[in-house]
Amino acid sequence: MMRNTAIFKMMKKIEKWGQLMEKTIEDVKTFAWQQMDAMWHDNYGDSTINMVKFSHNGYVVVNPWMDEKTEKSVNPYDYYGKKKTDLFIEEARRMINLRRMALRLEPVNHFNYTDAHGKIFCKRQGKVQKLSVNLCSDCLYLFGSLQGQGVECMWEDIVPPPSPCGYYVHDPQEEFVRVSGLIDEGILKKG
Repeated sequence: MMRNTAIFKMMKKIEKWGQLMEKTIEDVKTFAWQQMDAMWHDNYGDSTINMVKFSHNGYVVVNPWMDEKTEKSVNPYDYYGKKKTDLFIEEARRMINLRRMALRLEPVNHFNYTDAHGKIFCKRQGKVQKLSVNLCSDCLYLFGSLQGQGVECMWEDIVPPPSPCGYYVHDPQEEFVRVSGLIDEGILKKG
């Protein structure tokens, strides 16, 4: 099995930084306070564009440890609910990881060639499976066809990819391992 050198090096870098990527809830609270501070000092009103946030009662919340109106301290699970709080914490941890590793994510074209058994790695479903029309027909990641040899999928991934045109995936199992590792480390989103 041939290994893509750039992917292998990136995975080693991620492994090396593994201890730094363990985020405590205190790290997330600090991150949320920094976002709130940046919002307070924004004179143009567009500072929340790239922030981790959610909507609540018509307000944008960038720090769930404060209520959206009076900015009093709250328990986010009691005040905003488990779903919103958990999603915020997960995304905040992902952003902290990206900043610490100096990685950036952008839409990247993935050229998913079928293996000898007609299988590809499906990012949306997070598994290796047989390529079929039904698999890709309603997928938001679908970007094109590889003329009977596979499918092109566009989704947010580490930049720069090993090739200037995107990722060429000839081994779906290897891609599954790569993407699963990045999801486990909080760098990529599931689905």
